[in-house]
Amino acid sequence: MAILLFVLAVPCRLRAQASATPAASNKSDSTAKQDFSQEPFVYEYIPAAMRYENDGSGIRGVRARLRVQTPAGLNSAGQLIFLYNALDEQVEIRSVRVLKPDGAIVTAGPETVQDLSAPVAREAPMYTDARQKQVTVPGLAAGDVVEYDVVINAKPLLAGQFWYIWSFDRRVIALDEQLDLNVPANRTVKIKSPEGIASSNHVEGDRRLYHWATSNLKTPPPVDIFKDFKFDVIKLLEGERPPPPPRVLFSTFQSWTEVADWYAELERDRRVPTPEIRAKADEIARSQQTDEAKAQTLYYWVSQNIRYVSLSFGVGRHQPHPAAEVFSNRYGDCKDKTTLLEAMLEAEGMHAHAVLANSIVDVDPDVPNPLQFDHAYTFVQAAGRDTWLDSTLGVGPFGYLLPHLRGKEALVVSGAHDASLRETPQDFPFTVEYRVGVNGTVDVNGTLDSTVELQTRGDLQVLVRLLNNYLSPEQLARSADSVLARTNKVLYGSAQYTDFKVLNAADISQPVKAQFHVNGKLMYVNARGATPAQPTAALTAMPIAQWHLLSLLPAVDSKPDADGKPQQLPTDLRGPRFYSLDQALAFATFVEFDPPLAKDSRITEKFAEYASSDSWRGNTFHASRSLDLRVPTVAAADTKEYAAFVELGCGSQPGPIRAEER
Repeated sequence: MAILLFVLAVPCRLRAQASATPAASNKSDSTAKQDFSQEPFVYEYIPAAMRYENDGSGIRGVRARLRVQTPAGLNSAGQLIFLYNALDEQVEIRSVRVLKPDGAIVTAGPETVQDLSAPVAREAPMYTDARQKQVTVPGLAAGDVVEYDVVINAKPLLAGQFWYIWSFDRRVIALDEQLDLNVPANRTVKIKSPEGIASSNHVEGDRRLYHWATSNLKTPPPVDIFKDFKFDVIKLLEGERPPPPPRVLFSTFQSWTEVADWYAELERDRRVPTPEIRAKADEIARSQQTDEAKAQTLYYWVSQNIRYVSLSFGVGRHQPHPAAEVFSNRYGDCKDKTTLLEAMLEAEGMHAHAVLANSIVDVDPDVPNPLQFDHAYTFVQAAGRDTWLDSTLGVGPFGYLLPHLRGKEALVVSGAHDASLRETPQDFPFTVEYRVGVNGTVDVNGTLDSTVELQTRGDLQVLVRLLNNYLSPEQLARSADSVLARTNKVLYGSAQYTDFKVLNAADISQPVKAQFHVNGKLMYVNARGATPAQPTAALTAMPIAQWHLLSLLPAVDSKPDADGKPQQLPTDLRGPRFYSLDQALAFATFVEFDPPLAKDSRITEKFAEYASSDSWRGNTFHASRSLDLRVPTVAAADTKEYAAFVELGCGSQPGPIRAEER
């Protein structure tokens, strides 16, 4: 873990040039007064510099001085790791030395440096040029100072163009961090730097020099994954998303069209379908009659049959591997899977395009910089509709995008020389559904023993399938038990959830079906005083109200207009969505009884429909609820009808239903 901390903290410092020299410290009085003595290590200064030439070549280097203060810092600083891309970069470790408190100096010799494959290359050595140089720092002890001087020489990825993104790290204490950028004065460079960081620029001869100076005097708190636990599907799919660090972005590309043209040229010969790919595409799509149906079958085949190798965009080269190579090897990173899907769609007469996106931060539209992208997927028009296909995930429905890719700007590489950023859809191209069926028995003590079946399409479907793919059956069952126990306390109290399993794991084209067993005390059954003369099977009103599903709907909202009067706002339903709940519970009774009359209701509006039904068949209580949200948003003009819909739905619920002795 300590090594990992240092890997995360250090590599981003290595993007500068050899001529960088320690600048005068600009520590403020407040910095001097702060006590950092308990920090594992502190960067006393990090002066970095970059120089680029008109041909696109560049040199980046950094000199840093860090003070090791605790054993934890010793563990981190004892192994320095410098990442680079062997395709176009060369790393020179000019010096690493340890300064002792008594003035002694220990220098790391060539024998302390190892040139290794990056960890990701061990899984897919043919698919990445990512490497790392590791330095084992000799003679290091708490209280020592480590100084290093590292240079990276970079060849141009595209002749005549250069671009980069420098991030100021906010995960470690840095008392003095400075960055210099040196570019030809006659080049037009689009550049953007963060607010709140001192900057300047001026011209010296034929060069333009930029300078930034900052410091970081606090580190983020450790992540507590158990704090305020809530089963939030979107957050679980997105993962931990810390705020992005301040960045300096620059690029000689003048438009997103130029970036798209560059990438289109990179993949042009890679996406051509070979005879083998055409034969496979024909075999997969043979029985399909429409372009949309063909696109679906090809998408699902690539999703499930080409193993995804996680390489960030640019780490495994910017250029995708040939589709034929990906098809043969049966694995690839995001752009490789994208290229193969493009080739297979092309074989069936559909011209698809690569989409370049960022899965972590929003793309800044002002700086056309390829390093803003860390992900690639596919765009195609099928049946006259724009369709976004991310085959990387492996378990997503046709047209599904993960939450952090929806409603974001991305670059569609159209090849038409007029490409620009486009906003991805916020909504799904299909109806999200949640169907729950409960079938079981309730004994005289109000204890439920039942089988529950869940069928769902959308984010929850993807999460369930991902967990099913990456967890063992025992791990999946334990995880499901924990989540279900936390999220169903109102209905089932301290119930036990066992035997969780996915029923249709192989067929990702269908909504996922999961099943589990529930045994526990029902919170909505009143079994007190049960006797042969006074049987049980009394359902309280509380859960009946909860069953109506309309509690899922958001309230009507408004804001004051120019005159201070309430102005109704549209209501976001995040539809279209379909919810249904069906229960069949057989209650144990001591004597025969006549059930009450069945109760059914249905409320239909243009934006939604709600239906409910309750009935007794012998001693079995059947309850059914469904809510069909037909639009993503209720217009402000329909606010009155929407409010009435919710109120009528709640008012249509029956009171306590009781199976009584005749």
